[in-house]
Amino acid sequence: MPSAFIDEVLRPFWGVWLMGIFLAIVAVVYWPGNRGRMEEHGSIPLRDDDDERQEGAPWHR
Repeated sequence: MPSAFIDEVLRPFWGVWLMGIFLAIVAVVYWPGNRGRMEEHGSIPLRDDDDERQEGAPWHR
């Protein structure tokens, strides 16, 4: 019985749930106060290993 409830009632709302999660992530990323942190995270793949050892890992700050 619970699976029938899930199939009939909750399944049509998955698109709404996923869209809400997506919009929440976009809001956090583009929030003006998070700009510096997001730019720092975006530059991680471009850093050299020597720079990371000197500055320390960003998750330790």
